[in-house]
Amino acid sequence: MKKNTLIRFYNLPGNFKPILTKAVKKTLKLKRNIRRSEINIILISDKAIKKLNNKFRKVNRITDVISFCYSSKPLVGEIYIAKERSKLQAKEQKHTWKKELIYLVIHGILHLLGFTDYTKNNSKKMFSKQNFVFKNL
Repeated sequence: MKKNTLIRFYNLPGNFKPILTKAVKKTLKLKRNIRRSEINIILISDKAIKKLNNKFRKVNRITDVISFCYSSKPLVGEIYIAKERSKLQAKEQKHTWKKELIYLVIHGILHLLGFTDYTKNNSKKMFSKQNFVFKNL
C-alpha cells in the first residue's frame, strides 16, 4: 500500500526542506504500519518553546525540540524546534545548523512514533534509531 505523507514547514529555510522531507520519510519507515501522516514542522523562538514546554510538560526551561502527537492512525502531529537553541547546539557540536535541524526533525518524528528519551535505557534506544536514520539519509 502506498504511503501518503503531508509535511508542512513553517519558518524554515526553503533550501533545507528537501533534506528535512527526506529525514521525515526515512524516520517514518521505522514503523511499517504508518500509511498516512500529516506533520507540521515549525521553527520558533527559544522564548516560545520555553512557554510550550512549561505549559504542556510543566518544565520551565528551553528545550531544543518538542513534539505533539494528535493521532496515531493516521499519524498527525507537530514538531516545534527552537531556533536559537538549535543554532547554538550546532556550534557546540561543530556542525552546520542544517545538520542540527535534521537531527532534531528525526528526534521529533521518533517522539511522534512513540519513542521516548526520559530514561537512560529508552534514551539509548532512541538515539540509536536517530543515528541509524541520519546515517542512511
